[in-house]
Amino acid sequence: MSTIWKIKNITEQPVKLSIALGANNNPGVILNPGEMILSKDRLTAPLDAQSRRGVVEIDKEFDNSELNLPLGKVMMDIDEAVKKVEDYFQK
Repeated sequence: MSTIWKIKNITEQPVKLSIALGANNNPGVILNPGEMILSKDRLTAPLDAQSRRGVVEIDKEFDNSELNLPLGKVMMDIDEAVKKVEDYFQK
């Protein structure tokens, strides 16, 4: 089983990058602040550049076995979603 990477925009600006979904499938995506995307465990040139700039965070040990989230779909970061739900229920 291949490893899944969770890539998150950690800045206050949109970030453009490309992710690996297959051998010849590297779509470009735009992540808004706080958004994340799942990808196969391969570094594309744009992803490498954004990672070195410190605008994205790559979780190379992400366990997707329980959640079974789709690869290549931009979504709200899981941690931020949980925090929003917890904040909502505390009100």
